[in-house]
Amino acid sequence: MSVIAGKPRKVGDKWNGMLYSHPGAGKTTLVSDAPGVCFIDVNNETMVLAYTKGKENTPVIHAGTNGEVNEALDALINKELFPDTRTIVLDTLSELQMIQQGASAAQLKKGRDWMDLFVPIEQDFNISTQMCRNLMVKMHKSRFNTLIVCHRLDYQDKDTKQMTVRPLLTPKFSNNLLGAVDFCLFLERKREITGKLSFTLRANPTNIIVAKNRLGLPDEFPADQFWSMMKER
Repeated sequence: MSVIAGKPRKVGDKWNGMLYSHPGAGKTTLVSDAPGVCFIDVNNETMVLAYTKGKENTPVIHAGTNGEVNEALDALINKELFPDTRTIVLDTLSELQMIQQGASAAQLKKGRDWMDLFVPIEQDFNISTQMCRNLMVKMHKSRFNTLIVCHRLDYQDKDTKQMTVRPLLTPKFSNNLLGAVDFCLFLERKREITGKLSFTLRANPTNIIVAKNRLGLPDEFPADQFWSMMKER
């Protein structure tokens, strides 16, 4: 018999996660403290680290297309770049999807040319979704921790008027990715009455906010406690 009797397992030495919020909320700075981090940076998202004391030499691979992101991932898997990497951060997948959709629209052209602009249609969204799925399978099968960073989308259902806060990704892929990761965290940045900025992570979903938590994290907690909590998982 090949099956093994047992009990629920903890996350162990490898995890896959997702973090999202609006641009400028502090996502990149937060995840730069991940163990053995290396960024695959789409659209120069890591620029903030160049101006952050102690973060200037954070390992980064700059990529602007799906092909370049896959090439960067292969270089890490094969230890051709940054061989001490333990955690790969893709920052951001939202930007990569928009680039993919624009590239597909421009390449296929037919039915997409509106007033001299190549506007993505449903086929381009489907192509982008599949490309991202293939990329996520490769990342999740690797030996690395993986952390996908996304922008935030505030969506209102046109029929029910219900507001939803979720990652800015195509709906099909967003649901697919949410099912595959161990956690999906929402980062909220607030300015207190005193003027001080506070950064809070939400790990469990609400009626409005999309989140996921397989790790027993609190519903909400200060963002600066995240990595110490992860050491205990």
